[in-house]
Amino acid sequence: HLDLQAARLNLAGTLYYLGELDSARSLLEKALDGYGRALPDDHPHLQRARSTLAALLFALGDTSGARALEE
Repeated sequence: HLDLQAARLNLAGTLYYLGELDSARSLLEKALDGYGRALPDDHPHLQRARSTLAALLFALGDTSGARALEE
């Protein structure tokens, strides 16, 4: 459900700011998967989830993973 994915994104943002990056990553990956199954590739919610996960991956030092999501 789209509301569940939005809640996951919001909670992931909170976890990110609390320094719980692995937990945030898990939620972002779940949200991205959920949005990816429900929305077209160019939908803004899906793009936001990709961008947010990319920023987290960059913060974790996974620059190639971050770049792949942004392309």
